[in-house]
This record gives sequence, C-alpha cells and structure tokens, in this order.
Amino acid sequence: MKKFFLVVIALTTISFSVYSQKSFTAGISGGYDSNMNHMYGLTNYSNSTPDFSLGVDWSFLFLNEDLRVRIGLGYSNLSFNQKYTYESSNPLSVERTNYVFNNMNITPRVDYRLLKLGNFDLYASVGLQFEFLLAKYEGTFLQNGSYDDSEFFNKANSKSYLGAIGGLIFKYNINENIGITLSPDYTYYFDEFIPLENELDFQRASLKIGLEWKF
Repeated sequence: MKKFFLVVIALTTISFSVYSQKSFTAGISGGYDSNMNHMYGLTNYSNSTPDFSLGVDWSFLFLNEDLRVRIGLGYSNLSFNQKYTYESSNPLSVERTNYVFNNMNITPRVDYRLLKLGNFDLYASVGLQFEFLLAKYEGTFLQNGSYDDSEFFNKANSKSYLGAIGGLIFKYNINENIGITLSPDYTYYFDEFIPLENELDFQRASLKIGLEWKF
C-alpha cells in the first residue's frame, strides 16, 4: 500500500514539474455504479439499492493536446440488503438488514483523444484504481418498525482493492474552457470483496456525468 502511494505521489510531482507550463484541467463527476460479484457466496442477499460514486480529478496535458495524464480522487457508495423469509407473528422478528460500505479511491490514468469533431471530443482512458474502506454501516429493521444499528455482518470483507480501469470519455465543449463529460468505465479488481473459497474477483461498471474546466 505504501509503495502504491509513493508511486502516485511521484507521478503527480513529475506532472507538476515537467508539464506545469502546459494547460491543465479540473473536473467533477458523479453517477451510477453496477457492482458485480460482491455478494458471491452469500444467501438471501439482494442488491435492490442503487450504488453510486462521486469524484474530482486533475489532468495535465503533455506532448500534444491528444494525450494527458489524469489523477482522480473519488467516493463510492456500495450497498445491499439481506431479507429474512421465515414466517413469524413476533413483532420483534427481523425483517431485513441493510449494509452500506463507504469507500475512497485514488485513480491515476492516461487519456488519449481518439476523435475531435467540432465541439465534440472522444477519449479512451486506462489506468489503475486503488480503493479502500472508509466506513461500514448496518441497519436492521424489525417487523414492528423498530430500527437497530448494531453490527451483525459476520463476513470479513477486504479493506482495500487494487484494480485496472478502462473506459471512454464523451466530451462536449460548451466553450474553450468548460465541457460536459459522459464517462462509461469498467473496473476489474484483483481482489475479492468478501474472501471466500472459489470467490470471484470484484468488478464494477460505472456511468458518470460531469463538468470539466480547462485552464
């Protein structure tokens, strides 16, 4: 983990020192996440609550206007719930438990512009994503409507994940300095969300909309 952060800091420092005379961009974005394989091996669990992510990023243009290095800092909300199917007239019986995982991620990546057509730009983007757990919350609802925030989840989920990310950036330039972006991404993590025997690796598909400023 320490080595990863040192690499990120080094890349950022190089970007500042070598390309500080060039244009750079800052962006904000947010959207929908579809997480996969995070409930593998669990029973009576469902993913009925939408997952989402928010983030900011900075990029530094170099060599030419088509190639840039970008680093992002993001937040992702991953949630699922467990429903209890037994029949009981006891008002204290558990109805369902909701689980919410709040994660932070750091994403260094490279963008290459494939197409420029008028005010429209199309980029291909690849990189790495390091994600780690900030906090986990549980909420249990009883049949009488009561709420309990005790922790019952007995599976040891991974506290950090490293993955490869790739996607596209569809950008419409409103003017020379402001653009609207639509970014579909796919991330394949090299770790399991909940380590179990024969567990599948954690994966995520994302679709974000954002604003980008060029300075």
